Amino acid sequence: MSKDAMARAYAEYHSATIAFVVVRDGKVGATYRNRTRFPFITALRGKPVPERSLFYRKGLQVGVPSDIDSRLPDNWIDVERGRQAPTMSEQVYLQSNGFALIMLWYEPAEDPDFDADGERTAKQRLQHRQARYS
Repeated sequence: MSKDAMARAYAEYHSATIAFVVVRDGKVGATYRNRTRFPFITALRGKPVPERSLFYRKGLQVGVPSDIDSRLPDNWIDVERGRQAPTMSEQVYLQSNGFALIMLWYEPAEDPDFDADGERTAKQRLQHRQARYS
C-alpha cells in the first residue's frame, strides 16, 4: 500500500480529527483530511510549507518521526477573528528524495454555539436522539 493511500484512509476514518500534508522539496502537495470534521487547509498546493511549521525544525532525520508539537492553527487553517482558536499539533516524517508527510491534529475550541446536529442528516439526528434515550 502506498503512503498516499494510507494517509487518505487514515485521515478519513480515524477517530481523531487529523489530516496529512504530502510535501515534496519543501512544497505542499496533496492534502488528505476528513472533509466534514477537519477544516479546509489553506496552505496551497505547489507553495512552500508554512514557515512556522515543524517541518523546518533543525535535527529532523529521514525515517524518524518528529515529536508531536503544538503549532499555531493559522499556519494551516483560517481562524475566525473574535473566536477562540482551535488547538493544532503537528508531527513530521521526513522521507527520501525530498518527500515528507506532515500529520496535523485538530481539536476545535469549545464553542457554546456549536450544533453537533448541524452536519447530520435528519435521519442521523433521529437515530442519535433515539440512541440517547434507549
